[in-house]
Amino acid sequence: NTVILLGRGETFMMRDIFPMLDLGSRKGIHFTIITNGTMLNAETVRRLPDTGKILVSIDHPQADKYREIRKGGDLNKIVSNLKELKKMKPHQWLCIQAVVMNSNIDYLEGFVKLAKQVSADAVKLICPTIFDKAMSDIYVEPSREVILKLRRAKEYAKKEKIRFVAVPEMGKPRVCVEPWLGLRVSLNGDIYP
Repeated sequence: NTVILLGRGETFMMRDIFPMLDLGSRKGIHFTIITNGTMLNAETVRRLPDTGKILVSIDHPQADKYREIRKGGDLNKIVSNLKELKKMKPHQWLCIQAVVMNSNIDYLEGFVKLAKQVSADAVKLICPTIFDKAMSDIYVEPSREVILKLRRAKEYAKKEKIRFVAVPEMGKPRVCVEPWLGLRVSLNGDIYP
């Protein structure tokens, strides 16, 4: 009974997010919310029922690099929001997730440090499948060097007692299991596997 909330933009901008979460919570549905963390302030956290999981997408663990990628994004504000979330709801499951890109491949352990700083439960690094040249300019091609960097980050996470997931798992072929894990609800309310 899990519904994953995501879309083409910030989940907390969804018009009916809180009534949907409240109704689902009353019916025993758990939610996985994917957010950029910007709107996850104290007021939002107060309105959140026990949702299940919150995954916060962060492009870079350093504030200046994050601002370059997110064009004015404020990582310090997000860190503050996440600390407040864990202060207000210490049992809320929280994951820092990132897409592995050329701009952050040398900072993977920084995502683990960031997770520890905000008391996150896990770090999830996503290595997208590259389909064309434009994607390879942004995303990292799988290589022995990339796998070694992912392994170092995983070892560091283990030392820090933070769950670590790399998708696909460190050079193994990717098998899509998402349709069997739960429903997706887009910002306009469409439901798809």
